[in-house]
Amino acid sequence: MLGTLSSCEKEPLDCGCTPPPRPTFTSAQLTQATTWRLDEMVADGNTTRTESIKDRFSLAFKADGTYTQTLLADNTVFQGTWTLTDAFYSTLNLTDHKGALQQYSLARADDQILTYGHLNKDNKWDYYIFTFVK
Repeated sequence: MLGTLSSCEKEPLDCGCTPPPRPTFTSAQLTQATTWRLDEMVADGNTTRTESIKDRFSLAFKADGTYTQTLLADNTVFQGTWTLTDAFYSTLNLTDHKGALQQYSLARADDQILTYGHLNKDNKWDYYIFTFVK
């Protein structure tokens, strides 16, 4: 689960707190943009923005379950497939052009921002924040 803010310092079951409800996502939230551009990354607590992002890219999700990833440095294009799974449709599964599956947890998908993340090898969250381009 992505980090959520609450008044608890402990896990919800340990302190009796009720965490905020998890949002439910839809395919339409991803396909509404012709292009999502990676504008910010948070890794190991460090934020990298825009041109400072190594291998910066954009994504275009299509309703047929395919996506296009375009490297912004040289416009190299890769094709892949995507699905949303789990009870809240908050797990984004991306299968790249080589057949490798990457799973991410969606945190936000609206008409301005797409954010997803995953736990890194140190068990900390890395986030990818995209801006709605068109």
